[in-house]
Amino acid sequence: RKNLPEVLNLIRDILRKPILAEKEFELLVQEGTAGLESQRSEPNAMGSQAMALALDVYKKGDIRAARSLDESIAALKAAKLEQVKQFHSSYYGASHSEFALVGDFDSDAVKSQITQLFGDWKSPKAYTRLKAESKVAKPGATQLEAPDKANAFFLAGLPLSLQDTQADFVPLQLANRVLGGGVKSRLLDRLRQKDGLSYGAGSQLSASSFEPSGMWVLYAIYAPQNLAKLKAGVQEELAKFVKDGITAEELTDAKKGWQEERKISRAQDRALAAGHVAQTAANRTLAFVEKVDAQIEATTLEEVNTAIRKTLDPAKFLNIYAGDFAAAAKK
Repeated sequence: RKNLPEVLNLIRDILRKPILAEKEFELLVQEGTAGLESQRSEPNAMGSQAMALALDVYKKGDIRAARSLDESIAALKAAKLEQVKQFHSSYYGASHSEFALVGDFDSDAVKSQITQLFGDWKSPKAYTRLKAESKVAKPGATQLEAPDKANAFFLAGLPLSLQDTQADFVPLQLANRVLGGGVKSRLLDRLRQKDGLSYGAGSQLSASSFEPSGMWVLYAIYAPQNLAKLKAGVQEELAKFVKDGITAEELTDAKKGWQEERKISRAQDRALAAGHVAQTAANRTLAFVEKVDAQIEATTLEEVNTAIRKTLDPAKFLNIYAGDFAAAAKK
């Protein structure tokens, strides 16, 4: 508590008066370039980039557009320190900022100091949030060669017109926990426990807080010689998931697991502060969090299984497989 005023002063200096030293900038470019170069033959990075490029809906030059590895490296090398300084002076400001503080502090004193430090820091240019445009499903499969890599990577993506305020959001999140988003999930049980194919497998479901824009993603790490078995296992589990849905026991476990994670997150200062900022940016309060908690508890088995059948079409996934399949075929 006693150090908070100095910490806020330091934050002010970092944000308003960054040194932006030439040597540090050059080192940052070198480290960034090396990091990108190291991804060229990494199955995980290859798969993720292929997915991003395949589903991209933005024109080249748009800040939201996906870039190839070569394009990212070229852009990084072409960047000049003067451009960074110009961007800072043209765009940085507190006019559209959110600030959250969690812990033991004097609220009035902090508000007064924040006003003193940032109250006159106006953003030179107007802020407009960039909308996430809806992506279109692109069914198919792509196989990428990653020579001399012991592990292969599987990634599948299905774009969704989904927002976290829609009625299907909570049922689909519960469904995803059963499929591959929870500690115990069908994909992991099938690919790792039953078939012994994967070192790690799961799924993720994302949805925007601002507009209907989401994605259902599946992933797995496996040995390249097990590619055919992995494909069969994933397709069988997806078909069963859509046809039969989840069970009452799975729904109970999914609700319990998700609620426990939410409670733990709210008990951690860092997560709570980040949550406050996110809610403020979306023009919400913690009342929205309470509403979602209630929706989780109230969601029925029929609602979850109906949402699965309405939303998840295994045939519409874009499937990416990256690994040393050529070498595996010779064994």
